[in-house]
Amino acid sequence: MIGREPGVEQEHARPFTESKTRHNPVADRDTAMTSLIYAYLGFATLWLVVGTFVGEYLGIKFTAPDLEHVPWLSYGRLRPVHTNTVFWGWSSLALIGLALYVVPRTSNRRLFSLPLAWVSLVFINLAVVIGGVMLLSGINNGANMGDDTIYSGTVGAAMEGYLFGIPSIALSQVDKGWGELDSAARKAREIVEQMQRHKLVGGAPWLLNINIPNMPFDALRPLRLCRLGRRHAAERVIEQQSPRGELMYWIGGAGAAKDAAEGTDFHATAHGHVSMTPLKVDLTDHDGLGYWAQTAARLAVPGLSGGGL
Repeated sequence: MIGREPGVEQEHARPFTESKTRHNPVADRDTAMTSLIYAYLGFATLWLVVGTFVGEYLGIKFTAPDLEHVPWLSYGRLRPVHTNTVFWGWSSLALIGLALYVVPRTSNRRLFSLPLAWVSLVFINLAVVIGGVMLLSGINNGANMGDDTIYSGTVGAAMEGYLFGIPSIALSQVDKGWGELDSAARKAREIVEQMQRHKLVGGAPWLLNINIPNMPFDALRPLRLCRLGRRHAAERVIEQQSPRGELMYWIGGAGAAKDAAEGTDFHATAHGHVSMTPLKVDLTDHDGLGYWAQTAARLAVPGLSGGGL
């Protein structure tokens, strides 16, 4: 035979090319895999709609800047929400969903773990939600101490995260004007990183209110655990004439500190410390439940009149 040396036997066990692996048709009929792919693409579409809606709203704000004056709907806060929702919510989930369809078919191999893919879907969606909430919360322009926490939008946003079972922090600078904002952001990051090192993130949810003085980072004094202080009543509403001759009202400023004793958030921040106060959602007056139980029983009797409460 041409090209064959005498006395050398041909090795039939070592072919020149690998034989093609047989196609597994089960992958095309795997309903569990199909449901997973649809879930990824469905959530991707949802975040695309949400991100597009936020982007459209931002576009309207350019042409009608006086549409509303809600601080947490400002351009600077909604723009990151728009980009993160589209990039992470839409793009990431859509690419993973398409990969789950293409890769098993081109490689002719099943997915390593369907349950793990479902868990990944849950965590990615949670990351998008938490990221949006945290971006909307931001660092508040001005203190949220004492009575402020009752009606604060920043505390309210953190409370929403807490109600969803997410450890949440309401961050505020003590003074308005965004002075030393980079310092506050650095301190906030340091606090979160320390909590992660001590494994305080990822367990049972908690709600914290943190106020950071407007000071250079190196001048900030250590964090202190505080109780809420109290404020005096807010300043009077200011009446003014608008350029159109209409009467308008400016909400008065927050009242000065009434209870700023040692141990309060007012006292700590006044001395350069970062204040931290654990909060709870339950506003029930537990001490007064006994008194009001008797009063409620009298009020529940039709036609009963008395000498007041």
